[in-house]
Amino acid sequence: DKPLGVINLLLCTIKPNVPEKKFDIILPTRTYFFSAETSEDVVQWTEALTAAHDKIYDDLSHNTAKLQVF
Repeated sequence: DKPLGVINLLLCTIKPNVPEKKFDIILPTRTYFFSAETSEDVVQWTEALTAAHDKIYDDLSHNTAKLQVF
């Protein structure tokens, strides 16, 4: 199956709501609302998304720093 789209994690804010078993991915022009079966699932999803966001940011920062070295 073909993916419906892509969420740019570099531009997003991840907002968990553990008690309600929900989390949001907030972008400048759109917000995606997700629900999970358990509070633990919310924590796992938000930790994984945050880790992916941080890795993308770190990789981009590292590569940009390399380009600026003369």
